[in-house]
Amino acid sequence: MRSDVYIDNRGALINKKPSCATNVREPQCTVGPLTTARVGGRVASNTIPIMACGNDAVLTESSLPVEFGEFDKGTPLADSFSSGPRDPATNAAPIIGGSATGPAAWFGPWNNTLQDYRAFGPVHGGRRKGTCNVVFVDGSVKTFTDENGDGLLNNGFPTSSATGFADDAIELAPAEIHSGWTLDANRLR
Repeated sequence: MRSDVYIDNRGALINKKPSCATNVREPQCTVGPLTTARVGGRVASNTIPIMACGNDAVLTESSLPVEFGEFDKGTPLADSFSSGPRDPATNAAPIIGGSATGPAAWFGPWNNTLQDYRAFGPVHGGRRKGTCNVVFVDGSVKTFTDENGDGLLNNGFPTSSATGFADDAIELAPAEIHSGWTLDANRLR
């Protein structure tokens, strides 16, 4: 779990290692690892997920870092972490436009994102109303139910072919799981 993303004064994602991919899941684009010093601002530690049961719908990665071993393209994998902040309307990372700078330029697009938890899999108890266990920063574990049986847990994304959600029902409520883009209390104003 990472606590924030590196963005420039316009809100564009910064890559601290340009030879690597620029992506909200990449370590060189995010502030981390998560530490106790970064937790305790405006977000309760019992709502910050660090991992969950992995969804088997996320099956392949073309490459993984060496520390995870060698995997051939097409190897089935389970992904049990957030896929990063996404704009619910576009299902993409926030798009920053214009020439404005400072929080007035980037706060709106970033603040209107939700964490993409589609990798959290309701793999227990069968396909219909399966459950998913989520581990939180404070050490607690909560169980969430896939109420509509679509194999995904929705935290506020609309139904669309891009998201795969069967309906707009929220199965990961904001009071139960933090879905914001940052844990930095200074950016949550």
